[in-house]
Amino acid sequence: LPFVLLLVDFWPLERYGRFKWNHHKQLILEKLPLFALAAGSVWATLKAQGVEGALNPASFPLQLRLENAVLSYLRYLGKIFWPAKLTIAYPHPRWSIQLWEAALAGLLLAVITVLVLRERKRRSYLAVGWLYFLGTLVPVIGLVQVGSQAMADRYAYIPMMGILFIRGAQAGHSYRSRELLGTHLGGVDNAARKLLGRRHCSVFACPGRHFREQCGPRCPRAGSGAGWPAR
Repeated sequence: LPFVLLLVDFWPLERYGRFKWNHHKQLILEKLPLFALAAGSVWATLKAQGVEGALNPASFPLQLRLENAVLSYLRYLGKIFWPAKLTIAYPHPRWSIQLWEAALAGLLLAVITVLVLRERKRRSYLAVGWLYFLGTLVPVIGLVQVGSQAMADRYAYIPMMGILFIRGAQAGHSYRSRELLGTHLGGVDNAARKLLGRRHCSVFACPGRHFREQCGPRCPRAGSGAGWPAR
């Protein structure tokens, strides 16, 4: 939360422009109580998960967690733009991840970050929305592995708002600039995603069938998930 508020200070509040450089520390100092609360929440969460045995540092070495994290960023991003093949459980690929895949994903994330930061003065919403997406996913991206999943759609509910900020601000910019093509393409894009989302609503209405069709027998939770309707 305090990091998100620092982004909001940059845009749309534009508080950085109202202070000289040596006064920017005031923006950080006023959020110190929130940093303390966030640190306490992290400690309590890790403690509780450790007691329940949900943390698996031995089964998921740091290299594996880092590789899955960078790939998951792109998977989340792809599902935001094209919400297809959604499922309840995404089994962790473990050592089937190729090093070149993780390296390419990391490079792509770095390139996007550099490009949006270069536009921070002209189109501030790009940098704020993108950093919001990256930052709010950090607690759930798998750097600290909890459970056996690689990712989960529910983890993206808050981070995806950063991408939606960008989409909405870009639509407003296109409308004000009378860029009719960009405005119409945005409408078509939204309509397509609504149709895909409606299709998945019927799939998730029956958890048992969804687990059998989407997870397959290799998913360790398929059996228990298919039994949900009987509970």
